[in-house]
Amino acid sequence: MTLKAASARRTRGGLLWVTAAALSAFVGCGGGGSTTPSPTSSTFQAQTLTAQFTVTIPPQSAASSAKRRPMYISPSTESFAVVAIYGNAAPGSPEIVDATPSSPGCTQTSGGLLCNVSVQVLRGATALEITAFDQTGGQGNALAETTVAIAPTNADVINLNVTLSGIVRRFTISLEGGPFTPGVSGSKILDVLAYDQDGNFITGPGSYNAPIALAPSDPAISIFPNFVAAPGQTVIATYDGTPNATSFITGFFTANTNDVIVIRAVGALPPPTPGPIPSVTPNPGATTIVIIR
Repeated sequence: MTLKAASARRTRGGLLWVTAAALSAFVGCGGGGSTTPSPTSSTFQAQTLTAQFTVTIPPQSAASSAKRRPMYISPSTESFAVVAIYGNAAPGSPEIVDATPSSPGCTQTSGGLLCNVSVQVLRGATALEITAFDQTGGQGNALAETTVAIAPTNADVINLNVTLSGIVRRFTISLEGGPFTPGVSGSKILDVLAYDQDGNFITGPGSYNAPIALAPSDPAISIFPNFVAAPGQTVIATYDGTPNATSFITGFFTANTNDVIVIRAVGALPPPTPGPIPSVTPNPGATTIVIIR
């Protein structure tokens, strides 16, 4: 059976109603003499379910302490776009749910704006693609995204466990305590911090939308892991003590190799101007990444 593309309209309550013709194609209703259920019929209601999840959008003032939050939600979030996936069929139009103090389902609390995001989809949906935006109506900059699987169910309402992955706009890298002292071997933590389009610090437990790669300039410096796929990963840079070393570390975002950062690893000299992107092979045990150059 082929799932035909569904045309839709949005009600005031934010529900996505699919036209009777598309629903007929989905449920495989009989021959030419069959009667197609209307969107208000009990038959139609039986073929839909409500998928919902709850988020707390922190106030802008909490952005500096975002790393202590158990779930990443950008303080700039004002809406979500939710697309239902039906197996291999082409995705439909997104259902837009605003998330502002005046939006239905949102309540201001001491910890931030608590919002219940609810959409109605046809039974048979296999996943939801969810994207957070910094303007209402699914407009503006995309801040975070995820895909959540939906298991077959007879329930009328399902509660989803949603973990958003921050979409990286820029990042920083720095050695804790500054560069290594020339001739003195040792190890330091290499801090890697990423920020969304609006400058908010991206925290876990989700991953980044693409990894950040790290490459030393020469064998005097080693880095593990050399791919950072998610916030909170501990990265260790080790200097072998090579005398007169002038080593540096290059970091770049694998989804956009134009975003490159270079820092000095040994000595106090200013870092060099970023040059060609180095080739980076993941450390053993690190996530395997293929970079299209």
